[in-house]
Amino acid sequence: MEAVRAGELEEFAAAVLAGDGEGGLPPITPQRARAQARNPVADPEDIVLFAAYSGKRLVGYLGALPGWLRRGASLSKVNWGSTWYLHPDYRKTAAGLLMGRNFKRRLPDIVFTDLSPEAWKLIHYLGASELGSCRYYRLRLKRFPGRLKGLVCRILLPAPPAGVAVRETDRVREEAHPVIRQGAPPAEFYRGPRVVNWILEYPWVVETGRPGTDKLDYLFTHRRKLFRITANEVFGPGGEYRGYFVVSFSSTGRERTMKILDYDFLHPEDRSLVLPLALECALRARADIVNIPGELIPSAGRASLLRRLARPHDRPYLYYPWTGDSPLAKAAGEVRLNYCDGDTAFT
Repeated sequence: MEAVRAGELEEFAAAVLAGDGEGGLPPITPQRARAQARNPVADPEDIVLFAAYSGKRLVGYLGALPGWLRRGASLSKVNWGSTWYLHPDYRKTAAGLLMGRNFKRRLPDIVFTDLSPEAWKLIHYLGASELGSCRYYRLRLKRFPGRLKGLVCRILLPAPPAGVAVRETDRVREEAHPVIRQGAPPAEFYRGPRVVNWILEYPWVVETGRPGTDKLDYLFTHRRKLFRITANEVFGPGGEYRGYFVVSFSSTGRERTMKILDYDFLHPEDRSLVLPLALECALRARADIVNIPGELIPSAGRASLLRRLARPHDRPYLYYPWTGDSPLAKAAGEVRLNYCDGDTAFT
């Protein structure tokens, strides 16, 4: 079992793609390696990938994504489980169990979400506890033909106040958004504008046709017909800056999905602007599906109708606290879960 650190991730990815490992699927793409090596939360010595070998053949891997846990005014590091794969020939051996145990032994304060049923069972077997569940909603605009999409959106949500303006930006304003915001929960898996800017600059997924992507045989999503992440600044009637929200657009060919991702406003009540402004983005981009963080639903003008039209999805979490009094152990009963937790926003 090889532990790969953030500072050596790009070199490791290049070596595997050059032929080291005698076959098997590559554990990470150059695009992801370049991005994860620049994660603002990760230190060069942080382990971000475990690679399992049988002889010289790479047969499995388990990724780690360092992130922040905020509890009160304190930030501590957590490790999100990501991209777990084991070759089918080794799934009836102890290899998966050894990978999971090694992950748990080497990394402090681990959190998992968006797992396959098989991975869930294994992690639970290794002693993980349930942290809770995050609810989000999926609105299928595709069911409404033509102009009915716009009509449905106007019925569900009131138009933004007169004078509110939106401007797309390459980077959000880091200095305008402190870690502790008015109305913030006691604990959360904090991302913040610095992480948002990293995601905007170094996407994990590229659009089909970009050089060096079409022939890469990688198990997880690394290219799509459409993949864009955009940040939008919001301004008040007097031109004053109010905050930002981020959306992503992706398509594999048949349907176009928009996800409402990070958002932050100088005043908590402005959160009500996110849904109507984001749905305007969805209509302009001809999105068929919109994924909506659950906490935004109460801000809708007709929340009960929106709940009936949008299908709820619950995403459970498992965690391993490093010790009984580690930051994650102390925050477990009070942390507010978020749609962007883990690697959801990256793909």
